[in-house]
Amino acid sequence: MEKKLYDKNAITLDGKLDEAIWETAEAHTGFKKLKCRGATTAPAQATFRILPCEDRIYFGIRCEEPNIDKVVETHSVRSKWCTDSVEFFLSPSGNSFEFYQFLVTLGNHTASNFHSEGGNIHPDPYAPMWRHATYVGEDFWSAEVELPLTAFYMTPNACWNDNWLVNVCRTRSEYYEGGSSFQFYTWSDLVSGFIESSNFRSMEGFPMRPIEN
Repeated sequence: MEKKLYDKNAITLDGKLDEAIWETAEAHTGFKKLKCRGATTAPAQATFRILPCEDRIYFGIRCEEPNIDKVVETHSVRSKWCTDSVEFFLSPSGNSFEFYQFLVTLGNHTASNFHSEGGNIHPDPYAPMWRHATYVGEDFWSAEVELPLTAFYMTPNACWNDNWLVNVCRTRSEYYEGGSSFQFYTWSDLVSGFIESSNFRSMEGFPMRPIEN
């Protein structure tokens, strides 16, 4: 990722990704299925972009979805962990020992977790302040996520880095005659689950957290 800080005032958090500033950020795509499911290219792709600002980070993601009518009809009756969603995994220390997880569903429901010991434990209650919005189009859905640097308060300043570990994952409903099943797509190469932090990709260009935060 280019080492550049963007203007947070150029973004309206509505999930649409229609601000011109998004086009200036690098697009990341090429999602694949988990290796245990063949590691083949995802049949419905997602593309995300990152906008690091002085005191926060924005993620924007567009998920292609040819069955959007069916997805919208069924997502509201499912739990947030069993529906169409995207998840962002981030380690501000650049170390796979600890990392953060932010989930947003198509219906704009959310969850957040802090993981330590490579994802084996949740050491303390974690309740960050962050914002999000989703939008449903004709053959896609999209999300914008705002993560203040203060949301990463479990990471001491001494461990903060501008080179982070990053992954983005997607849970998607796949429909067939007589039913449906979930498919799991990942940007990094993962074997059998989303919290394999040692396999997250390394990305540079993230902002350093102000010492007062």
